[in-house]
Amino acid sequence: MNGNTQKSILVCLFFGSVYVFSGCQSVPRNISGDGAGAVETRNNIDDIRNGQTELAITGERIENGSDRLADGLKELDGTIEKGQGDIDEFKAILREIRSRKTKDLE
Repeated sequence: MNGNTQKSILVCLFFGSVYVFSGCQSVPRNISGDGAGAVETRNNIDDIRNGQTELAITGERIENGSDRLADGLKELDGTIEKGQGDIDEFKAILREIRSRKTKDLE
């Protein structure tokens, strides 16, 4: 390598180093200006976590409510079936009363 090539390489290395190191120094300045944004982001994340917790609680309440509703429906079905038996019994009593009236009228 001759002297001019070495000088060219050294100059390139110098300017490259200055470029790289000056770029590294500018990064903290840019980040330090975003402190408020970081706080806002943390607050938003906390809000999201709180919302997720509330959704989980609400989901649990809905699930428990649907279980109680299912139990109530089973009880209602049983009452209706029992009531159907009562209606059949009531119909039989009415038939018997009507047949007595018919016999009494003859």
